[in-house]
Amino acid sequence: MTTGYPATDRPIQQNRWQRFKKRRLRPLLVSLTAALLILLLWRPWERPETTLNTVRALSFKRNRIGIHFKPETMLAPLSWGSGSTDSTWQLLLHPAHQYFPVSRRYTGLDLRTMHLTRQSGDTLLLSLKFSKLSDTPQVTFDSTHHCLRVHFNRQLDTMQVVVLDPGHGGHNAGAIGQNGLLEKDVNLDIVKRIEKKLKKQGGIKVVLTRHDDRFIPLSRRRNLSNQWGADLFLSIHGNSASNHRVDMPEVYYLGRRHTASAQRFLNAMKAVVPSDTGFIRQRGYAVLRGNWARSGAYLLETLYLSNPRGERLLGQPAMREALAGAIAQATLTTLQLDGSGVQQP
Repeated sequence: MTTGYPATDRPIQQNRWQRFKKRRLRPLLVSLTAALLILLLWRPWERPETTLNTVRALSFKRNRIGIHFKPETMLAPLSWGSGSTDSTWQLLLHPAHQYFPVSRRYTGLDLRTMHLTRQSGDTLLLSLKFSKLSDTPQVTFDSTHHCLRVHFNRQLDTMQVVVLDPGHGGHNAGAIGQNGLLEKDVNLDIVKRIEKKLKKQGGIKVVLTRHDDRFIPLSRRRNLSNQWGADLFLSIHGNSASNHRVDMPEVYYLGRRHTASAQRFLNAMKAVVPSDTGFIRQRGYAVLRGNWARSGAYLLETLYLSNPRGERLLGQPAMREALAGAIAQATLTTLQLDGSGVQQP
């Protein structure tokens, strides 16, 4: 008995192996070699040589800076932050990413948003939006630290911006007391009293979402707050419930870092209203959700107009004045301002 392939079958097996190497193995090896060469020549893991020459143009409009990059420019932010002085903002660049994540980390210049869009001709537009921009900046490239620097010749406006929002208005009366007291009127009166008290303090700019009896959509109120670069947003309301015995102040907010400030506003109202109860809660209300106020956005419910005592108290100018004073003082504390408007350490 013989073992192995017959002598006549060996050429057939060799031919099959030759055909496999020629048709399958050799193209595969060529493809892998080409891919390896491309990676070695391209080196996407290394930092691209980005220079100021990649910037095609700059544009400035109100509080927005537009940096127009030339085509085929690869940019991605590693982080952003204030530079050596409060008048310098820098964007650190890092390769191998094709996206710009938007962060809300606040800096000395209070950068609000950053967007990257592709325009005609494959030009990249990096749009930087600041809350307060009072000067035309200069954009330079730092090759040592590999970052773009936005430098302002003058200091930005250092005034703190407080946006006061009287709830409801116009056709939307809000809660209505048993004796006909309208929440929209109470809200506007308290807000105007807060405005008067805050304007007496230096270093604070007070803006109202409405000055008279008109209705402003909720999203519009939030957008106005962002447009004005609010450092603090307060929406003042009265409340209502089917249980007429309920009567207490409440504060709604978003973000755990604002919990202490929410509690501060609640304590301020509890100090002037005859109520030992009250609470703070996180809620995604329209005026709070997407609001970029640095020191927080809060919705304050003073008292319940559905409660006879609450309606009677909110109808008294003395109670409205007391509430306005307490809220104004809590606002100053939250903004870390003393009476002269000097920021405390």
